[in-house]
Amino acid sequence: MRWLLAAAALLLLAGVATATQAPPPFPQAYGEQDGVSYFFASGGFDTGSLSSGPAYDGHGLVEFHGCALVQLRPAFHHGRMAVSAVVDNGIPLAFFVDDLEGKEPGMDGGLTTNQTLDGSLGHGAPLHPPVFADAAAWGIATGTTLGLAPDLQGRLRLDPNAPFHDPVSGDLNMSAQFLVTRQGFRDDATHGIPTVDGGWFDPDAPKAAKLHQGDEIHLHIQSVPGARPTPAVVNLASTGVLPDGTLAPSSNHTAVFLLPNTRWGGTARVHMSAQAVAAAGQNEIAFNWYSPKGDLMGSKTLAPALAQDAAADLEFPLDHLGDYVLRVTGKVSLAKYQATVVLQPAKSFGLDLWWDGVTFGAPATGAYAKCQVQLDQSLGSVEPTIVHRAPPPPFPVAMVVVAVVGTLSILAVITKLTHDTLAGLALKKNYRK
Repeated sequence: MRWLLAAAALLLLAGVATATQAPPPFPQAYGEQDGVSYFFASGGFDTGSLSSGPAYDGHGLVEFHGCALVQLRPAFHHGRMAVSAVVDNGIPLAFFVDDLEGKEPGMDGGLTTNQTLDGSLGHGAPLHPPVFADAAAWGIATGTTLGLAPDLQGRLRLDPNAPFHDPVSGDLNMSAQFLVTRQGFRDDATHGIPTVDGGWFDPDAPKAAKLHQGDEIHLHIQSVPGARPTPAVVNLASTGVLPDGTLAPSSNHTAVFLLPNTRWGGTARVHMSAQAVAAAGQNEIAFNWYSPKGDLMGSKTLAPALAQDAAADLEFPLDHLGDYVLRVTGKVSLAKYQATVVLQPAKSFGLDLWWDGVTFGAPATGAYAKCQVQLDQSLGSVEPTIVHRAPPPPFPVAMVVVAVVGTLSILAVITKLTHDTLAGLALKKNYRK
């Protein structure tokens, strides 16, 4: 009798141990759309993060609220990921990853499932600790953001769907890889990747990471392999009474120019010059440069005169997504001015986006639609932080506010454009073949 009780106790203990060590049940990740079964995963509005660079210690994050939807058909190696977000003080940003392809062993043609990955496939070095990926894909990423684009007459205008350029090469296409995992490696509090010994993950000296049982979606975007750093040049000039831009006499000249930041993360090198056919003392032209957030990046004042051209140089970092602003003020008399800006790219470009709140299967599309509503509402209620800042001495902040509010007035269009664009996520009909 005693041995029966002992055996029963051992069986009971073994059952408890087995139940404790068993992995949590995986939520149903597949759902139907138009009669076709897809792998679905979506990331929520307040559960996402964005960093320019890997941010292994949690530093370098950019202000971010966004939605993500992964829709895959693994049996046919087809799929797509879409991201729409509000970034860095209210700038709309969207990415689409499709044209899946992968030639390296383990990529399975660009879409794989149920494999342990560390981000090195297609990249050459680990991007993160090894984790079990329920789904992963590699492909081409394209993006849109708020910027300047030519209209039918060739004039520049603000466009909420202006192309996002690779900040290194200026190309429209970038390389991307994404994965869905139940082994979360981003810490919810610090947003970093902690290791078991209390440090931070380092791909050059990888140590065991502190994983947790939490669902995460990860997206890494970078320049295509072999992309060459290519500067961009922007020329800004006065528009006056004469064809060459010469200005009529004025004691209160004001002009505002937008500088599209197509080399996010790089450096702006500015050369300002001015000429005049007036006597000395009749021209005093101030050049004030501002970031998209309204921070003063630098100022120079030129005083040209007859046979006395004036020039100055300035350099500032392109840390923020969006258009920088040049405001020119002062007294002018038969003068003209120019500013040539060389946007020098950073040596490399990489964005990491991740979500730690994930909805799987058929409910993912509804969760994504709800996230889109939250995104639309946030776009309609964005208040630029510069409204609440004390203005720099040489510049009334109201001017930047007017410029920013002017851009925000068109963001209502994004509701329609975003939904129309992302409706395309019902993958092409030939995916069913």
